[in-house]
Amino acid sequence: PEAALSPESKEEEGGTSAVFRISSPSSHG
Repeated sequence: PEAALSPESKEEEGGTSAVFRISSPSSHG
């Protein structure tokens, strides 16, 4: 549950990052 509380961990894994990438494909390149 610690990981869930840590947004940074999720971002590193590809939780928020994945959504951002899909939302902004231009940013990814």
